[in-house]
Amino acid sequence: VLPSTFVGMTLEASPSVWIPMAAHAIALPDFNKAGNLLESRYHSWLDIIARLREGADLTSAQAELSAVAQLRTDEVPTGAPRPWPAVVPAADAMIDVNGRFGARRISWLVLLASFCLLILSSFNAACLYIAETEARRKELWIRFAIGGAAARLVRTLSLEGLITGLAAGLGGLFLSKAFHTLLMLSLPAGFLLRNDAFAGASAPRVALLALGSGILAALVITLAPAIRAVMGASQDASGTASSGRGRLVGELLVGVQVTGTVALLFCAGLLVRSVYNTSRVDLGFPKTGAIVARVDMARGGYSDERQRVLTDLLLSEVRSVPGVLHAALASQSPLDPGGMRFVVEPTGYEPGPTERMLVDVIAVSPDYFDALGTGVSSGRAFLRSDGPATERVAVVNEAFVRKYFPGRDPLGASLGFLRRDQGPTRIVGTTPTAALSTLKDTSRPTVFVPLSQESRGIVTLLVRSALPEESTAKSVA
Repeated sequence: VLPSTFVGMTLEASPSVWIPMAAHAIALPDFNKAGNLLESRYHSWLDIIARLREGADLTSAQAELSAVAQLRTDEVPTGAPRPWPAVVPAADAMIDVNGRFGARRISWLVLLASFCLLILSSFNAACLYIAETEARRKELWIRFAIGGAAARLVRTLSLEGLITGLAAGLGGLFLSKAFHTLLMLSLPAGFLLRNDAFAGASAPRVALLALGSGILAALVITLAPAIRAVMGASQDASGTASSGRGRLVGELLVGVQVTGTVALLFCAGLLVRSVYNTSRVDLGFPKTGAIVARVDMARGGYSDERQRVLTDLLLSEVRSVPGVLHAALASQSPLDPGGMRFVVEPTGYEPGPTERMLVDVIAVSPDYFDALGTGVSSGRAFLRSDGPATERVAVVNEAFVRKYFPGRDPLGASLGFLRRDQGPTRIVGTTPTAALSTLKDTSRPTVFVPLSQESRGIVTLLVRSALPEESTAKSVA
């Protein structure tokens, strides 16, 4: 039994049960249908967790592992990914191993933006301090001149600052909690990160730090005029002796604040433009008129046969909903970067010595291409008769044809998958290229296989309707 504070080495999930690695094939048979993944040279799904020996560092560990990987390069099949071990601190690996999804870069950008906002807030506080000093200097000097005790003035203003800072800090904590709640409510079901990954906004240490900072800032702003008055900073009741210096400092702070604001507005404009350009990217399929939903059959322990029965029943029910034109299932959602990628061997194609033959592979049900809105360019789509006991077939996109069949007709050609031993797969159709994995690369070679021949416990329901998406989603739900 592990301590309750241990949640694993990733932010994606919080496992409750750990099993021996040798039991993987027994516990997860769906992932081992083509053979035990622990014995396959075509999968790279394992992470090694280790502690450095005394005196070692990440650089030396990386050098030693790279040397071992280089010795094994000749054993890697042609077209398969070359071994490249990456040694990273465990804390970094929890966020993004190797920077594959750019999470580390995005985190730094968010941190930089937060830092800029903090700097502007500091300048705001400084300007408030200057204004407060000029506004209260005359009042405080008069009170001090008519016999007011310095200690009493300091205590009075300290109480004012404490109340102001406490109120401001509590208000900020309330707003942060409200924004945190709204964020959690806005996240879609099955979001990548665990809910407690965002718990930092309400963690006690973070809350105390924010509250203490607010109180300290308020105390500085309210106490500074009294301290300056007590120390004789003002030479007369009007405070004109040092008003010029205060005005100069204030103007300088305002200038820096305006400069920072303009820079942030410029960056915000670039962000808006990027969002606008993203909305204009040609995805290769209609952006409107479709909805997606995640269907998780793995948690229910469904066998392959029961999964086929359930998916057939689900599609039949969804297609009967008024307004639905097409409904299909797929192993991944559109624009999902975490899909399957496998090594392929197209007939008649000779890969280069270091060429990686990795392509995206998406398992789909019949009617998928109509539901997506692309249709097929040539040949045929998948049929209900394409099952586990029939010939293995595939549909490839036009980007795949341009790369692996230039000047040749791919229909009827054989396509080998190094990851499995079920024999060759015959290409029966082609489809227009669509952005199904990322917006940065909308022309990735992709192979589609029947979902009935590559059953998955977790699938995406894709529905195209003639009605608005909101009404269709309510009807389907």
